[in-house]
Amino acid sequence: MEDRLRIFQGVTGQAGQPGAFAAGLRALGYSAKAVSIEEHKFGYKSDVPINVPTYHLAGIFGAIGDLVHEFDVFHFHARSFASIWPSQGYPSLIDLLMLKAEGKKVFFHFRGSEIRLASEFREKNPFHYVDDPVAGVLFDKMPDAAKRRSLDFIRAVADGIFVTDPELQTYVPEATIVPRVLHEDDWPFIGIRKKRVPIVVHAPSRRAVKGTESLIRAVDRLRSRGVQIDFRLVEGLSHQEASRIYQEADIVVDQLRIGWYGVLATEAMALGKPVIAYIRDDIWKTCGHELPVLNANPTNIESVLEGAVSDWGLLQEASLKARDYFLKTHGSSAVCTKLAAIYETTPKKKINWVAVGEFLDSQKLKVSSARPKRSHAMRIIRYVNIENFRRLRDVARNRGSMSALKMVADKVLQR
Repeated sequence: MEDRLRIFQGVTGQAGQPGAFAAGLRALGYSAKAVSIEEHKFGYKSDVPINVPTYHLAGIFGAIGDLVHEFDVFHFHARSFASIWPSQGYPSLIDLLMLKAEGKKVFFHFRGSEIRLASEFREKNPFHYVDDPVAGVLFDKMPDAAKRRSLDFIRAVADGIFVTDPELQTYVPEATIVPRVLHEDDWPFIGIRKKRVPIVVHAPSRRAVKGTESLIRAVDRLRSRGVQIDFRLVEGLSHQEASRIYQEADIVVDQLRIGWYGVLATEAMALGKPVIAYIRDDIWKTCGHELPVLNANPTNIESVLEGAVSDWGLLQEASLKARDYFLKTHGSSAVCTKLAAIYETTPKKKINWVAVGEFLDSQKLKVSSARPKRSHAMRIIRYVNIENFRRLRDVARNRGSMSALKMVADKVLQR
């Protein structure tokens, strides 16, 4: 029997996607595992949790030494083992060189904020959050200059580059789109049932990024005009708990600012739930006719939502179209079959050592032998959900003292 490729998926939760790809590849007969260096806040599981000191090359090389002998292909989602934002200074991404030196195929999959450039996001998307006082922090944590340097290095080293969707392809035009994936059996069709009061579900991982406040205002205005909506805002639950709520939905509202839909919408499509999300105007003109998505943004979400809850025929049509689209575009069998063919047929690329040298030169002024120092506020933003932090700040201010905030900051700094 022909030897099948052994495939690594990693290295963090990424909304369960490394695990979903690994499971899909195993179903095709490949040896594949999802390896994670951290626990995910929503409870996504990995096949192999490992402890890697991501700031020190000796520790990184030691920890992944066994993995080199276990896998032929390394597929990284959003980051490699070594990644130090905001600078992407030493030793960021250098572990990719080790894997190439060992003769492994390396693929890098961009999934969101780690490649979305503020300059182009602002230019192409009228609903961008670059200047948002909350969501804009993401661009401080991951500056454009560091993203461009990292992309140049990845282009010089990786055998293949993926993005999840057309919006992200804006920033890496040559990348192959490998979309979000779910296993069909884990997400069976449920569809919708007509109710007196429709259930609308929204599950933001970051409110300011997803346009949550615009949706809440829209729901409040509709209710004030007598439109009946059972609105369920899903936050702070494990993925398993949240998915049970998705099954009850009649409409799922995903992200309203980014310009494409995310994992939540993909899960809703699998269940046969009508989806509302914002598809960027230029992308909508190209492929909107194919999408089972009701296109809405922060300025028109009220009218789109009102039209949806009042038109049962529209929702039925969207429900059936959603499942068919999911099976073709996001179903594990379809996506992983194509991905496996890419792994098999992509030749090992020769490293562009000049570009590698330029990246290493850029790291000289960014050497990090320890964690970079951060203010209390920035460390809290790094470790605590931003919305919870804002609520805590407001409570502290209302009490006329910042002592409560400092107490939490001190606890966070002990992590």
